[in-house]
This record gives sequence, structure tokens and C-alpha cells, in this order.
Amino acid sequence: MISQLFIDIENAFYAQRISAIKKDEEEYIDLQKDEFLKDLASFSTGCAGYFIEIKPANENFIQLHIYVNDADDAATIFKIIATSEYTQIIKKLRFFHKGGQANGTVELYFSELLSYNSFPNLAFFYTQHYSKDGSLIASMDGGFDEGGLGGKILDSMPQLRTLNLVSAPNENFFQREFHPIETLEVRAGYDNNNFIERLSVANCFPKLKHFSYQDINIEFNQIPEDSVLAYEVIEKFMESKNFPELEVLSLIELKLTEKQLEKLKNTHLGRTIKTLVLANQRDEGYENSEEYRQKRDWFINAYFSY
Repeated sequence: MISQLFIDIENAFYAQRISAIKKDEEEYIDLQKDEFLKDLASFSTGCAGYFIEIKPANENFIQLHIYVNDADDAATIFKIIATSEYTQIIKKLRFFHKGGQANGTVELYFSELLSYNSFPNLAFFYTQHYSKDGSLIASMDGGFDEGGLGGKILDSMPQLRTLNLVSAPNENFFQREFHPIETLEVRAGYDNNNFIERLSVANCFPKLKHFSYQDINIEFNQIPEDSVLAYEVIEKFMESKNFPELEVLSLIELKLTEKQLEKLKNTHLGRTIKTLVLANQRDEGYENSEEYRQKRDWFINAYFSY
């Protein structure tokens, strides 16, 4: 049995259809006997016709890339993973999405992944998509609200250290005495769920070292300016002493004055952390600039690559 398994799932509307499993360098007979990999292969090559690539990095480490076509395909893959014995050994799970609806919006449902077994050794969970102007809606069962997804992830992954959430979690994210999360990126999507207000008073994440938050974009979502974080909310968070190990803080898509941005640098977190990034909402035509991309994606590039 493979002792470590890293899984990449790529959901692309124009995924390449082939009808074979690709194995690098040589034939891996033992892998062909593995029921978990056989189930994935049978679904992907027999039913959906998509590409599975198995990359053995060494004799005990397998990196598995799965390419699927839509949310239903992803749900089937999620169930195969969640009901297998590999839930005990999966170390990293990364989900990519390319494409989306006309405005770039993508919807992903994770109930099939999180409704069966827990993932006691999973340390890295990353969900991201490539869409210039859209949002990714991640939830348990659908809809614009995340439906408790963030909290369910923490419940199911007690050793999780690195987490990316593309929809702001609701109150169940904080309903715990302790979680060892160290690196967290949250993108509000369509509803910030009062996430920063709740985080300000939470004492269950004392090991948090790296945190990035991206608020709702006014222009894309066509919402009133008072829907985004108020200065007072951000100030309260940055005066919190509940994060003694926090070293890196990134808050972007803000709507603040230059004077307010300067004042935040003199808060408790502004004075004590090593790296502070504060960035306002992008202006029209700014999103394609190199400056914007660096501010938006630097945290992902630093902490979510492997």
C-alpha cells in the first residue's frame, strides 16, 4: 500500500479525453492492483474518458493527477476518495478549476468529499481556479453561501496546517476549542459572512502564522460600498492579541483611505508581525496590471505551491 498520496484534481470544460492511464518511466504493476486506483481509472477512462496521470516520486510517494469535466464528475471522484482507505494517508489535496460560466463564476460542491470518513493526516487543502474576473463558489451542496464548508473541512481534517478557502466560512468555522492551522487564505467570494469580525474574537487558532484575506470586489459583484469591510472591523481585528505566532498578514480588496491604511500599521498586529500587505480595491483596468497581480497572488505563490 502506498504510504503517501498527494492528489491534484483539475476540472476543465475542455479537459483532454484519452482512454489510458499514463505511468512515468515504467509500468507500475502494484499500482494496477490497487482497488482505489482501479476505481479512479475505471471512472475516468471508462465513464468520463478523462486523463489520470500517476507520478511516482519515489517508492512510497505517489502524486495523482485527475482531470474531470464538471461538478458531477468531481463529486464522483470525491466519493471514491472519501470512501477509500486512502483517507487515512492522503497528505495533500489540491483542486484546480479552469473555465467557468460567462462571467467567470465557478461552482464546486464538496459534500461527497466530507460526508463519509475523516482525513486524519491531511495537512494541505487548496482550492483555486483560473478566471480573470470571476469568483469561485465553494459550498457543501450549492448556492451562494458556503453552507458550513469551512467548518466541515476543519472537522474532517484535524491535522490540517495549510488551507485555502474561496468562499468565506460561516460561524461553524469557529466552533471548536483548538485547531492547529498555520497558514490560511480566505477569499470572500460573494459574501464575507462577517468572517473578519468573528476571527477578531476567536481564540481557537493560536498557531496561525500566515494569514491572507481578500474581501468582496465591489465592481465585479455590483454591490454597495458598505458591503465590504469597514475600517472599524479591520482595526478591531488588527488589535487582537489572539494570534501570538502570526508573522505574515495580507488584507486586500479593501476600501480605505490612505490615512486609514497608515493607522492600521500602528495597531498591535501592524507593529508586531514581520510582513504586512494592505491593498485597496482594484480600479477599472487595473486588474491586468503586474502590480495588481503581485498584490493579489503573492501569498498563494509563497505558501500554496508544491
